[in-house]
Amino acid sequence: MKAGKVGVPLEVNYDYSALKGSLYGAPGESNQRRSVWNYRRLLPLEENQSPVSLGEGGTPLMSFDTLGQRFGLSRFYVKNETANPTWSYKDRANTVAISVGKSLGFKKAVAVTTGNHGCSAAAYCAAAGLSSVILCHEDISCALVDLIYLFGGTAVVGGNREAFLAALVQQGDWFPAVTIAPHPQICSPYGVEGFKTIAYEIFEQMGNHTPDDVCIPVGSGDGCYGIWKGFRELQVLGVTQKLPRIYACQAEGSNPLVQSFRQHRTDVVTVPNAYTSALSIRESSSSPLALKAIYESGGEAVDCSEAEIEETRMTIGRLGLSVEGASATSVACCRKLAASGRIKADESVVCILTGAGIKWPELLSPQPRRQPISGREIPDGASLLRTLKAE
Repeated sequence: MKAGKVGVPLEVNYDYSALKGSLYGAPGESNQRRSVWNYRRLLPLEENQSPVSLGEGGTPLMSFDTLGQRFGLSRFYVKNETANPTWSYKDRANTVAISVGKSLGFKKAVAVTTGNHGCSAAAYCAAAGLSSVILCHEDISCALVDLIYLFGGTAVVGGNREAFLAALVQQGDWFPAVTIAPHPQICSPYGVEGFKTIAYEIFEQMGNHTPDDVCIPVGSGDGCYGIWKGFRELQVLGVTQKLPRIYACQAEGSNPLVQSFRQHRTDVVTVPNAYTSALSIRESSSSPLALKAIYESGGEAVDCSEAEIEETRMTIGRLGLSVEGASATSVACCRKLAASGRIKADESVVCILTGAGIKWPELLSPQPRRQPISGREIPDGASLLRTLKAE
């Protein structure tokens, strides 16, 4: 495989006429644990090849009534992708991409990342017996770098990552575990195929019904487009006629899709000096396919402030889930959409929680950091009770 100029991203297509009415790869698979690979007939791996899997997929769809009531929504759900093996929805992309890379005979892979994708790619390369180099954003969490090394990868932090990527892929023996949105020279169509299984699972978990609205945190845009592709495939297969509206959720300081949508563009603008504390979605541009998903679905691109992201992250934490800033963005934007009436009170809404907060210890605790109670300074149980009342 040699790198070259890519004007329009290649995409995986299937003979849908041979798959009418069926999502599953073999009889009986629908009764097994939900998994990305339950949908093998709609994934790009030859039948004689074994997938590289760590048990990804089958994540919970949770009814968050407490938040729904606050937002004035009677049917509010979150799809908890933090339950994947490396605690983010990137595992869906990498189980497919690395499986394909291994089946093509590659022995090593390279990924470009703000954090979650690289951590996941390193893990799946380890499972596949491939070596990996992960080109990391300079602001990546130390915890994620440590995980990359735990999985046997090599982390390169900062620098001209696009040039590094091109140099490796042009050697011909490095598999590009990258996005479908073209880098200056290189892209890959395989990750979105894993992301689309989120749509299949939501449909099944809702009793074979399609939600009215899906809110998705968006950086590069593969997850957004992949989920939309999954719902479209359900329609093509004749499984459902209804399609959801797709809401691409971004931070105000890093909102190329929002700016493009507001300008009614078909291309995606570049945001100079893009910034958000939610590093997983800090991108100066995004995939035109994500913009296409918004238009085709009748949805919108929406943004929220840093304060709204942080407030939402803490609110979700108080309900028992640790999510990163990017995940909180989908919920924060959903709240704005509901408040403005663009999402109606009786509509079914699913927010995608893309990654866990535990991988970002630098941002996990509010500032100033709360100190634990020192048990050594409390002589007995009665004193503990007095201390707790004073808290």
